[in-house]
Amino acid sequence: LELKESTQCFELTGISEDALPSLLRGFSAPLLLESSYSGDEQRFLMAHDSDPFNRWDAGQQVAEALLLQWVVEIQQGETPEIDEAWLVAMGRVIREGAVDSAFTAEALILPTERWLSEKVDVVDVDAIHAAREYAITQVAARYEHEMIALYHELDKKSVEGRTLSNQLLGMLMRLESEAVTELALQQLEKAENMSEEMGALAALVQLDSALRSRVLEQFYEKWQGERLVIDKWFALQASAPLPGTIEQIEKLLKHPDFEVTNPNRVRALIGTFAHANPLQFHHRSGRGYRLLADQVVQLDQLNPQVAARMVGAFNAWRRFDEQRQTMICSELERIGAIEGLSKDVYEIVARNLGWGG
Repeated sequence: LELKESTQCFELTGISEDALPSLLRGFSAPLLLESSYSGDEQRFLMAHDSDPFNRWDAGQQVAEALLLQWVVEIQQGETPEIDEAWLVAMGRVIREGAVDSAFTAEALILPTERWLSEKVDVVDVDAIHAAREYAITQVAARYEHEMIALYHELDKKSVEGRTLSNQLLGMLMRLESEAVTELALQQLEKAENMSEEMGALAALVQLDSALRSRVLEQFYEKWQGERLVIDKWFALQASAPLPGTIEQIEKLLKHPDFEVTNPNRVRALIGTFAHANPLQFHHRSGRGYRLLADQVVQLDQLNPQVAARMVGAFNAWRRFDEQRQTMICSELERIGAIEGLSKDVYEIVARNLGWGG
C-alpha cells in the first residue's frame, strides 16, 4: 500500500478474522510514525510480527510504557505488578533466539535509564533504576532455564552469537545464583576473544562480593600492558551501579595506570561515571557531583577541552529534584569561581547558571 495523498483510506477484503496492520515494513528512511495501536496490539506485534524492526519497535514501546508505569508505582512505595502478556512475549523472543540471535540480542535490551529520564518531568534516578532492574530480574527469573539452554546452543564463533550470549549472561547474573556465576567464570577462563572475556567480566562485576575484586585484579594482571583493554577495565568499574562505586573510583584515581594527562583514560573513568552511571553519579549524598567537579577543576589546567566535556554532565541539572538541583548548582558555582578558569569550561558553567557576559 502506497501513501500518495494527504488522506487515504484502504479497505482490506477477503480476511476471515480481525487483522492487525504491520506498518512501514521494510521502510529504511528515518520516520516518526504516530499510530493508534493499543497496548495489547503492541504486545501481539512484539510476539508475532515477521518484520524484525517492527517487532523490535513494538517491544520497545511496550517496555517503555511499562517501565514508566513501574517508576510511578515505586515512587508511591508500591511493588510493581508484572505484566504477564509482556513476559509471555519476551519468552517467545528468547525461545526464537537461536534462529536470529542478532535480533534477539537487540530485542532483550530494555529502554535505557537515560532514555527513560527523557520521558519524565522530574528525573528520579533511583526509581528509574529500580524499575528497569525489576523488569530484567523478572524476565531472568521466569526464563532462567530457557536462557541458559539458549546460551549453550549459540555459536560463540559468530559476532551475533557472542553478543547474545553476553546479553543473556548479564541478565541472568541478576539472579545471583551459583550456577550462573560458574557459567560466567567458565566463559572468563575459556574465552577465545576479547568480546567473550569482557562479556564475562561485565557480568561478574555486577556482584558485590570478594569474587568481583578477584576477577578484576586477575584481568588487570593479564592485560595491564594493553592500554585500550585497560581503558575498558576502568570504564567497566566506573559504570557499576553498586553502592561502593564512588569509593572505588576514588581509589582508581590513585591507581598507577590512571593518568590524568591521558584523555582516553579520563573519559574511560570519569566520563563513564558521569555520563553512563546515573544511579551513582546522582547519588543523594552529592558525592558524585563533588568528585566530578574536583576532576574538572584539575583537568581544566591540563586539557580544557576534556574538562569542558566532563562538566557537560551537569547540563540537564534543572530536570532533577530540588535537592539535587541545589547540590549541582553549588558545584557549578564552585567551578565558575576558580580564578583563571578556561573559556571552554566557563562558557558551559555560565550557560548552565544563566550568568551573563
